[in-house]
Amino acid sequence: MCEKTVTPQKASESGSGRSLWRLAVAWLAGLAFLLGGWGVAVAAEWQAHVMRVEPGGVIVVSDSRRMEEPGIFLRFYGVDVPTKGQPFGDEAQQYLESTLPRGTTVSVQNVIKEEGGSIRCMIQLHGQSLNYQMLAEGLAWVNRRQCKAVFCRRWFIQEHQAVQEKRGVWSIPIGTPPWQWGEEGEEKPLARTPRR
Repeated sequence: MCEKTVTPQKASESGSGRSLWRLAVAWLAGLAFLLGGWGVAVAAEWQAHVMRVEPGGVIVVSDSRRMEEPGIFLRFYGVDVPTKGQPFGDEAQQYLESTLPRGTTVSVQNVIKEEGGSIRCMIQLHGQSLNYQMLAEGLAWVNRRQCKAVFCRRWFIQEHQAVQEKRGVWSIPIGTPPWQWGEEGEEKPLARTPRR
């Protein structure tokens, strides 16, 4: 009968492997804790096919190429888009319709399922974040109550840059910040400040 003997060199390699394994597990656990601590649990990415764009940045998609009703209602995670009756609501709608014509394939990462059944998510087109792009164009603003993830810092910077360059909604003189215009779907008149 042959017994297996462990040489001192093999024992140290074995211990080193366990240390690396423990370090990797601890790192992943820490990462999971941090992401959970920021309130963001992003699901696996899936492909969707655009059926239509509705006011307020609602994108109706299908998870199959047949694009049969009823569709899945997506909303941008971390940003809000002006809706009808709000400044730049029509422009935001037109921008999304031209960027996402019917049949366009997008990558989606679910973040929050809302009570009404819509999904707040990260949407990418050709590897580029549409959430971020809407901010860059001045056609959205950061949702201050919702966006708590680390990457939201970058979004606040992009929003600030759009404000400084007076792009989109930031090109008009407004007395009420967009995130106070009203709750979802509620249309409130803007309090405008006179130009000086």
